[in-house]
Amino acid sequence: MFGLHLMRIEFSGIKNLDRLNKNINTNNFNAALTLLIIFLIIKAIPPVMSWMILDANISGDTKDACTGSGACWTYIKVWFKRFMYGMYPNEQIWRVNLAFIFLVVLAFVGFITPQKYRNLLT
Repeated sequence: MFGLHLMRIEFSGIKNLDRLNKNINTNNFNAALTLLIIFLIIKAIPPVMSWMILDANISGDTKDACTGSGACWTYIKVWFKRFMYGMYPNEQIWRVNLAFIFLVVLAFVGFITPQKYRNLLT
């Protein structure tokens, strides 16, 4: 049907690729659905990236700086502390930052530590 059997290669020799192929291309419907989703992603990415980056308004400190048709990053810049910390008191924000630093350090150590020593991190 539609030559989709060419997409459904049974064995490529690459373990992860074979597992992915086995899970998402089980029949012709799933193969066609996979192609459709890939097509939609390829069609959606350029306009979204254009809106987010190329046409975006980055500079400025007020709502009036957002004049174009792109994203208004000025709003994010002005309200960044409110997005990150909510209603947390300004004099206590260092605690949130310290907890985040500990989380990043622990995650990094967890990634570089050998498997047999990872249970000591918890």
